[in-house]
Amino acid sequence: MGECSEKTVVAYQNERVVIVDSEDTLLYAYRALKTINICGVDVEGSLKREGWIYLIQVGIKTDKDTTQVLIFDVFQTQRTSKELYESLRQLLSWLFCSTDRIKVMQDCRQDSLAIHELLGTCLNSVLDTCGTDIYLTQKSLY
Repeated sequence: MGECSEKTVVAYQNERVVIVDSEDTLLYAYRALKTINICGVDVEGSLKREGWIYLIQVGIKTDKDTTQVLIFDVFQTQRTSKELYESLRQLLSWLFCSTDRIKVMQDCRQDSLAIHELLGTCLNSVLDTCGTDIYLTQKSLY
């Protein structure tokens, strides 16, 4: 993936929400995701075998100690540019496969299935808050 110019970084780093649907925003997202070690993830779409993914939201803490949401427009990108979609898919695969970045998700069973089936990758280093809640609830009963 190419390098992101300082002008591009400045243009997006102060935005609370960045829609990742162009080469510039994809490069910015790559640069931002390289700096984090934890993020929140949610997937929207028909999350099943032979379904589709509309959006993937990734919440991060930026260098400036503020929060930012990167919204990957998977559906639109897939329809408009095969090259951009493939780059987006590669970036998301890199993030999801990374063992150096913890992905915090809520009840990720369907999200995980969709990511595996539709993006062709698997999740590593996931903290599922639903599973954590069940564990803590059960632990408090004993």
